[in-house]
Amino acid sequence: MGGNASLQLVGNTIKHNSGQVIAWITPGGVLQAPLKIRTRIATAAIRGTTLFIDDRGEGDKIIFLSWEGNVDVSADTGEKYSLRSGQVLIYDDKEKAWSGPVALTREQAMKRRTKSILLNGFKAPMETMPEVEAVLRGAPE
Repeated sequence: MGGNASLQLVGNTIKHNSGQVIAWITPGGVLQAPLKIRTRIATAAIRGTTLFIDDRGEGDKIIFLSWEGNVDVSADTGEKYSLRSGQVLIYDDKEKAWSGPVALTREQAMKRRTKSILLNGFKAPMETMPEVEAVLRGAPE
């Protein structure tokens, strides 16, 4: 999680209060139920996936980014979204509106990859980093 993140772990659910978090489940792992990340406006469920969430607080945007794998996002208002590898879903708190999911371009993905403290900040690479790199190579121009 990012230095400004606030979260709680309860069973297979992370309650993400604010800040940046990256969560991953190694593909082919033994987890039967999906890992759920509960934000203030939606719940994301992952299995064999790498997910990034950025929530700077009310009045701002919340970003859900599938670095690799499939992510199901269920909004508190009933909307359901499915993200595939390299796609981003954004909720604009000011407009009270969702946009996406849309695929990141290769340039956008590489910029995020290069600047991400969460992707680059571990002493050892994340277990899913080879899958993330494969998605980046395959991102549309």
